[in-house]
Amino acid sequence: MHSDTIKDIYIESKQSAILKQDVVAFHGVYCDYNTHYVRVTTSQPFRSTSTTHQIDEDVLTFREFLKKDFRSSETYTDTLKTIEEFDKQCCRTIHDTAMLSARVLINWLRLCFSACIPTLRKSRSRHYSSISNLKSTPRYPSIGPITTDDEHDIVVDNSISITNSVLPEDIIAIIAIQSFYSTFEGVCGYGVLVATRSDTLNLQQRIDLRALLPHGRIMNQLRGIVGEHVYRELLEFEEKHMNFLEPVYQGILPDDLLIGVGEELLLENCSPMLQAQVDNCLAI
Repeated sequence: MHSDTIKDIYIESKQSAILKQDVVAFHGVYCDYNTHYVRVTTSQPFRSTSTTHQIDEDVLTFREFLKKDFRSSETYTDTLKTIEEFDKQCCRTIHDTAMLSARVLINWLRLCFSACIPTLRKSRSRHYSSISNLKSTPRYPSIGPITTDDEHDIVVDNSISITNSVLPEDIIAIIAIQSFYSTFEGVCGYGVLVATRSDTLNLQQRIDLRALLPHGRIMNQLRGIVGEHVYRELLEFEEKHMNFLEPVYQGILPDDLLIGVGEELLLENCSPMLQAQVDNCLAI
C-alpha cells in the first residue's frame, strides 16, 4: 500500500513536470527601443488530472517567447509566423541602426537651429516632401502620402485619409498601425486598421494623431499597440512638431488581413486570430 502511494506520487510528479503552457490568444507585437515584444494569453493546467487552468496575459520579448516550451498549436504556430514577419519588416542591422541614429541626431540639430535662424525655415518644404516619398510595403502599395509636382501633400479620398482634428464617429477602435511619421505638421499614422460601429474593419491610408487625441479610449488602445515608451514619444513629437526622415514607429499589419486601403472587411469574416486581436482592442 505504501509503495503504491509512492508510485502514484512519482507518476503524478513526472506528468506535472512535462505539462506545457498553451498559447490561447495572440494580442499583438510591437517594437520598443529595438526590442521586440509579443502579447499573448497563456493557459496551463494546475495538475495533470485537473480541469482547472491558470490563465495569464503575458508580455514577452521575442527571445523569451521562443525559449518557453509552449505546446504546439495553431495559435502558437500563427504567433511564430507573425513574430518572424515582424522581424523581417522591423529589425535592422547594427550598421543601419547606427545610420538611423545619425540621421535622427541631425534632424534634432536642425530643429534646434531652426528656432534661432530664420533662413533655415526656407528648407521646410524640402524636409516635409521627403516624408512624402516614403516607400510602402509591396503588400499594401497604396499606403503612404501622395504628392504632386509642387511637393505638397494632397488628400485624394477623405474616406481613407483623416488629416484633420476630427475623427469620424463611425470609428470606435484602432487595431494596428503600419507606421508613424513625425513632421513639422504633426504626427501622422500610415496604414491604420480601424474597427467601425457597423462591425467592419477598414484600412485607412492615413490618420493624424491630433484626430485621436480627444478620444481617451482609442488613445489607450494606441498605447497598448505601440508600448508605453513609444506612446510618450509620439505625444512629445506631436506637441513639438519635430521632423524626422525615418518613421518614429514601425509596426505591422495582420498577416491575414486581405484588404487594401479604403476597403472593408466584416468582422464575422475575420480569421480567428484576427478576431481575437480585434476583441482585445475593443475590450480596452
